Amino acid sequence: MADTAFASPQHPVLTAYVARHALDPSAFLADGSLSLIIDAAYRVQLRPFPGGRLVMQALLVDMNRLEIRQREDVLVSLMRTAAATVRGFAAGLALDDTSSWLVLQQGLTPPVDLRRLETELTDFVSVQAFWRERCAQEVRRRHA
Repeated sequence: MADTAFASPQHPVLTAYVARHALDPSAFLADGSLSLIIDAAYRVQLRPFPGGRLVMQALLVDMNRLEIRQREDVLVSLMRTAAATVRGFAAGLALDDTSSWLVLQQGLTPPVDLRRLETELTDFVSVQAFWRERCAQEVRRRHA
């Protein structure tokens, strides 16, 4: 899902979200994605995909800032946590296309309406808070 090559034009639910929250319509990128900052702390990118699907994504760890051995150790530890929590979270960990960033992603399949998007977005931000803290702990532990 990290690939942006399949992004489609603006999703009608994203357009409705922008209108409901009185956001500047110029917040849309050329590929139809929308980047939000929630509670002044959590950045979430919403991307439209074919068939009415949406993907929520948040950057967690810049893997390029870690030495190769640290990257492996951090990923192994975080993937163990991900495996243990897979049933509790709809969002999951992934590497971006270039393996530069560890990201949190969640796909939304149709039907997606504004109410569902807002509910899923709230849950995603809560999960993002959990993973940001867990990732920060793991990176600190590897730098200690």
